Amino acid sequence: MSTTEKTFPSRPSLHDEPSISPLPQERTPAGNSRRLMEMEPTIPLSSIAGRNLMDYLEIPFVHWRVISGCFLLSLIAGALALIVWPRTYESEAKLIINVGRESVALDPTATTGQTLMLQKTQEEEINSALEVLSSRQVAELVVDELGALPILDGKLPGSDATKEKSSEPQLLVDAKLRAQQLFDSVSEKLLQVGIRDAVSDREKAIRKVINSVRIHAPKKSSAVTIHAESKTPEMAQALAASITNGFLDRHFSVSRTEGSYDFFLSQTQIVEAQLSEALRVRAEYMKQSKVVSASDMRRILTDQLGAIEQEVLLTRGDLEQALSESKDLESKAEAVPAEIVASKDEDLDLTWSGMRQRVFDLEVLEKQLAARLAEDNPTLLNAREQLAGAREILKAMSQDSVKRSMTPNPVRIRIEEDLQKQRTRTVGLTSKLVEKEKQHAEIDREIDELLAFELKLGEMDRNIEALEASNELLKSKLEEARVIEELQSERISNISIYQPANLVERPASPSKPLVAILFPMLGLMCGCGLALVREVGKKTLRTAADVESKLEFPTLSSIPYSSKVSLISNLTNPKYRNAIAPECQDILSTILLTPSADRGSRGVSIGVISVDPKCGASTVATALAITASQDCSLRTLLVDADVRTATITKSFKLHGVPGLAELLNGSVENSDCIQHVGIKNLELVAASADEMQGQVDINASGFSSVLAEFQIDNDLVVVDLPAASRPDRTHNAIQHLDFVLIVLESEKTGEAHARRLMQKFAVDYHAVGIVLNKTKRYVPRFVSRFVS
Repeated sequence: MSTTEKTFPSRPSLHDEPSISPLPQERTPAGNSRRLMEMEPTIPLSSIAGRNLMDYLEIPFVHWRVISGCFLLSLIAGALALIVWPRTYESEAKLIINVGRESVALDPTATTGQTLMLQKTQEEEINSALEVLSSRQVAELVVDELGALPILDGKLPGSDATKEKSSEPQLLVDAKLRAQQLFDSVSEKLLQVGIRDAVSDREKAIRKVINSVRIHAPKKSSAVTIHAESKTPEMAQALAASITNGFLDRHFSVSRTEGSYDFFLSQTQIVEAQLSEALRVRAEYMKQSKVVSASDMRRILTDQLGAIEQEVLLTRGDLEQALSESKDLESKAEAVPAEIVASKDEDLDLTWSGMRQRVFDLEVLEKQLAARLAEDNPTLLNAREQLAGAREILKAMSQDSVKRSMTPNPVRIRIEEDLQKQRTRTVGLTSKLVEKEKQHAEIDREIDELLAFELKLGEMDRNIEALEASNELLKSKLEEARVIEELQSERISNISIYQPANLVERPASPSKPLVAILFPMLGLMCGCGLALVREVGKKTLRTAADVESKLEFPTLSSIPYSSKVSLISNLTNPKYRNAIAPECQDILSTILLTPSADRGSRGVSIGVISVDPKCGASTVATALAITASQDCSLRTLLVDADVRTATITKSFKLHGVPGLAELLNGSVENSDCIQHVGIKNLELVAASADEMQGQVDINASGFSSVLAEFQIDNDLVVVDLPAASRPDRTHNAIQHLDFVLIVLESEKTGEAHARRLMQKFAVDYHAVGIVLNKTKRYVPRFVSRFVS
């Protein structure tokens, strides 16, 4: 069951009933007791609640000494930290990455082929710069420039280190020296056993440079910040400056291809030599071929070939014509008689002769045209039409002769002569055709040679053109590489140093405001943590919540601590009694209204017992008795059963009077033991006379009857019992009491001891509840009011 759900069966709780009001003054003891017994209310137990906000708020005030001690120790630790903490100085350099050739152009070696010109973004440029700045190569350049030992010592060579050391206290210098010696010895031992690896000073310096330099580039900005830290401001400035210079050197080398200028220079020389050789070979080939221009030669051969082909066509036409004419002449020669009339006496008709000559001419013309032209040629058709008309006219004409003389026919002779001419012409045309064909074959051979020449010449020209284009490209790239070399030699780049490495003489760490805030806060947190640990691990009971949660028993009241109230003699003073009266009234209301065994007309007996001595049980018993007699008008008898200490007896100065010890021994009567102390409705029974300090026989048969007589004569009998931790036979009186009230002292009563006592009381006795005495208020009233 959780703490908030626990209940205590058959136990009353003062939280369920208000405190009783003062009873009327004039009441008989029997009537008062009977009325109290007849009420018999049933008081439910409240569940145990866990700690509330006020309980947790009270913890720092309870353990304020622990928290104050931790706070003071934190202040001392902070002061020592400011004294001992090594000073760290910082320096910053800022670079601006502008748009330059590195971001808008490619390297010459990348553009020698068929490529596109690409442009890098500003973000890529900055990221590349950050990678170069944070590279190990730059750190190595810094170490090579400044040296490994100065970087490890954090001081530049020639700096005023002696003055700096002299300004420190000698005690601090000695402590640092001993710490360094101890560290060196431990490192040597670790190196010997193999746990620690041997590392050179250069490697240590490189690692230190990498760890002490931070590179940062804000978003949407072209600025790059180089932040360096070291033991001295001079070394921090030197680190930032060396990082900047090393980065610029590496940037010049990484933004171009190494050796590009020499490469393009050598390639240009090689291509120029190849181009010169190609031009020489071409000229030599042209000289050997005796060709000035291939195009002109091709045009000449083409013209010659065309002329030859035209002559061949004409010759073939003429040959065909000659052959046709020869055949025609042969046919005509056969048709013409060999002899004709040589003469007539009559004159010849000139018209008929002319017509005959015209027909003959047309026939010759028709043969010539038929040999050269096609059958459907208009000229040939027209000639044939004229020939047919002429023949019709000649046929119609007639010639009369009177006297004829025979002679060789001149027409036949002329036809034979023409036939011989045509045969001779045919032989000539045939020989001409053969010669032209030979010329045509020669021209074809020359054309084939020209084509082979042009093919080889074209290959040479293409090679020369390729070499010329490559030479032009290499020259342009050579010029680009030369410009880049000149830019690098002049240290011209797109990166500008906006802020050189500055010298900051104020140390960056330790931060005094941060230490002044951090250490006190750490002290307060540690103090609160220790307070909480002490509160959780404490073995004593401090609050009513602790009692109810740990002992599982109800707490009737918590009586605050007061140095005045702790003295029993002051309880008779109303000024001091009023401080405890409300709590006593609550206790009495709970006890007197709790049902008990049938007592008849007897009063109520209450035993007050503490777990340990000096818990204030006697004070509580006295306060209850006085409150019952004064505020409640109950006839009350206060019995001091603590024979050893006899606190109540001593406080009321009842030394020498017979008391409980003598009454139980049977040496005195009840009336002889009851003492009046000057308080209305209150009487007191002392512990014993001065001469009787031995053990009291509680087992005596007269104790029960004595107690019954006390209860008959009084409304309330309050018995102050000795502490439970002290062995005493008086504890046997508990079994004869109606109720037992257990008193615990706040912050002193042990939880284990109280738990053992409560377990025994819960079984054997009628323990009505617990009174937590001497509780202290730690939280100021204004704080508790504010929280409430």
